[in-house]
Amino acid sequence: MFRDLCDEFILVGHVKDTVTEKDGVEVSAKELDLVGKLSKIVCGLADAVGYVYRKGNETHISFKGGTSDTIMEARARHIAGKDIVIAEGNKDGTLTTYWDRIFK
Repeated sequence: MFRDLCDEFILVGHVKDTVTEKDGVEVSAKELDLVGKLSKIVCGLADAVGYVYRKGNETHISFKGGTSDTIMEARARHIAGKDIVIAEGNKDGTLTTYWDRIFK
């Protein structure tokens, strides 16, 4: 429904930690915090799903997926399976961003 409105659409949401049972073992996983099966539907339609976190003065987006216990995945080869520094806070209070690492 957003395809005609913009070239790139970034949906930001929160994750929730869930515990499920797989082969008799409890497994912890991160899921997009949406109602019912909507999380799996939204993630399935997305070109990429990343987990954003801070480490020191850096902001990272992790696309390291590959297991059924994670939502982080990407179809684009240049970001698939990678943890990318997307922004850095500078000593003078400014922010340097690196969106060219995501959008080629």
